[in-house]
Amino acid sequence: RSSGLSSHGAVVDGGQIVRPGIVHRIDRGTSGLVVVAKEDFTHRHLMQQFAEKLTRRRYVALVHGVPQPSEGTVSAQIARDRADRTRMAVVTDGRQRGKHAVTHYRVLRRLSFVSVVEFRLETGRTHQVRVHAAHLGHALLGDETYGGASFPLHGPRSALRRGGLPPPP
Repeated sequence: RSSGLSSHGAVVDGGQIVRPGIVHRIDRGTSGLVVVAKEDFTHRHLMQQFAEKLTRRRYVALVHGVPQPSEGTVSAQIARDRADRTRMAVVTDGRQRGKHAVTHYRVLRRLSFVSVVEFRLETGRTHQVRVHAAHLGHALLGDETYGGASFPLHGPRSALRRGGLPPPP
């Protein structure tokens, strides 16, 4: 999927399929694979596989600095940011209830001021990779919403790719 395509909106609403065919979507500004089924039978079975967590989601991104340790797991509740409802945030104070989210990360390569990091998701929360990377203190390059500096080579989008590296300049 090109990062210019919009994929926002509910896929399932109260058990009813709102957009038949779309099985899985990714955040705006992220490029990568979107799963689409051509038939209802296939759609139901693919949705079931995602619900039962039989699929694996892997993202590769450029982040500021070098996460330490170079491999680990972030297990933190995610909820809407109280100060900005368009953002999500890690909830740690107990005053706000969030949804359980688990992200495994591993530094693949260190560059001058950024690192190439692989993220593997156990859960699928809104902005999960972006929020957990920022929580580690290493926001995604180009993700200004969560503290990453601009990424002028490719326009207003983050350096998050589903399953691959960013395209060369």
